[in-house]
Amino acid sequence: MSLSQSGGGSTPPSDLSKDYNVSFDGDSLTWEQSGAHSFANYIKTQMIGAGVSSFTLWPFGVSGQTLQTMLVNQAATYAKIDALKENVIVAYNSVNSILNAGTSAQTQYDDMVTYITNAKNNGYKKAIVITGYHPRLVSGEYNNPTWNSRIDNQEAYFDLIKNTISPIWDAHVDLRLESTLGGAKGQDYNPAYFKDSVHLFQNGDELVGDFVYENGFKAIYSI
Repeated sequence: MSLSQSGGGSTPPSDLSKDYNVSFDGDSLTWEQSGAHSFANYIKTQMIGAGVSSFTLWPFGVSGQTLQTMLVNQAATYAKIDALKENVIVAYNSVNSILNAGTSAQTQYDDMVTYITNAKNNGYKKAIVITGYHPRLVSGEYNNPTWNSRIDNQEAYFDLIKNTISPIWDAHVDLRLESTLGGAKGQDYNPAYFKDSVHLFQNGDELVGDFVYENGFKAIYSI
């Protein structure tokens, strides 16, 4: 083990030698246009560029899927677990459940805890939870009482995840903090990155991938 540059201890062992086996579960924001451009691909590019031995990507994102549907279909992700590899689950569903189906913040939170608990109990070693930016219009916040109420609910869910003490997940990536996309409530979306109020162009997915790599994977692994 090499000494740190400061001489005051040792650097942690590198995780570059691990064989990463990563499942990405979510909705269309996880697997944009059936993978034509997905933030998951950019994470793989970053990991391989950093020098990891291997990175296998399993996409489970389905357009329109809710977190509750993810729970029903979760067993499919277990089939991709490889006992000889570093199994990681990345879960991201911040739009369909709350904004489209009207799920409460507390129910969404409880279901995410259940989802990650199930993943860990069935062989995933590490888990990353992503919470998203808010959908918005070029002209600002949705001017609709129902939508505005659900956006408030979405904000509450984001904060429940953010403020969890001793979470079962290993990293939380809060996309509200991605400055270029502008994830704070009430912000206009940038048409240079967004093709509609929710979905991203390829350059937007690349920003998400970079952000998840830096604040998710690098928060867990020495890479």
